[in-house]
Amino acid sequence: MFRNLLLLILLCVFTGCGYNEFGELSAPARDDLPMNIELKELRAHYKGEPVTINAPLVIGGYVTANDRSDNFYRTIIIQDVDDVSEPTHGAVELRIGLYSLYHLFPEGRYVAVRAEGLTLSDYNGILQLGLEPAESGSTLPGYFGYRAVMDQYVVPGTSSCVVEPIVFEHVGNFSETMCGCLVRITSVRLAADTSVTWGIESGWNNKPQTAYRIFIDRSGTSFAVVTSGYADFAGETVPREEVSITGILSYGRTDTGREMYMIKMRDIRDVIR
Repeated sequence: MFRNLLLLILLCVFTGCGYNEFGELSAPARDDLPMNIELKELRAHYKGEPVTINAPLVIGGYVTANDRSDNFYRTIIIQDVDDVSEPTHGAVELRIGLYSLYHLFPEGRYVAVRAEGLTLSDYNGILQLGLEPAESGSTLPGYFGYRAVMDQYVVPGTSSCVVEPIVFEHVGNFSETMCGCLVRITSVRLAADTSVTWGIESGWNNKPQTAYRIFIDRSGTSFAVVTSGYADFAGETVPREEVSITGILSYGRTDTGREMYMIKMRDIRDVIR
């Protein structure tokens, strides 16, 4: 009897914590955390170096990207909208550091963030929020890493909306203030003459690697589509015909060392033939 009681206590302890790194995330959603600053205003707090937010700021936005296809890794991106679905140029990446985030943070879910005490930085023009950098000299905010830590700052809401991408016809109309935003560029074509896949599933040392596929718009201006070798569509062939591409905008160096605008797709449905 004592043994059975002990097993029951242990079961309650391990199931009560609600932590399963690889399982489905679930939590009560709340909308009782009003924001007091818009996401597009958050960039003014970043001066080029990682900074700790010391004011009681609360931001909010709708999920535009998560880890559902594994092209984004342990992060989500949220974006402002003006009236239900019209996006603004305010977006931020949350460095959560857990797996299967798409269960708790599906695309379109409203998310509020208590930003006080968090580190604000950027990577390839995309604002990032997380803990203090884990390594000395690093400019990347640290991951929350644990569900209990994440819950102190990130509050999923009950409301949702379909965030429509900002549509462009030319790369020249992009701006760095749009980095982190969901965009779509129409009528573009792969610049390469050979057949390639979106990602590199088996590259150096037989490990998946990120690929930068160069596209050109109708004016001949180049941009890159960035795909992780771990993405579930990495092995699919890039269309040779003219397409429209949707994804998260950034600006940085490609594998050739050249700086340009880049788009990271959420999944293969972001390619429209």
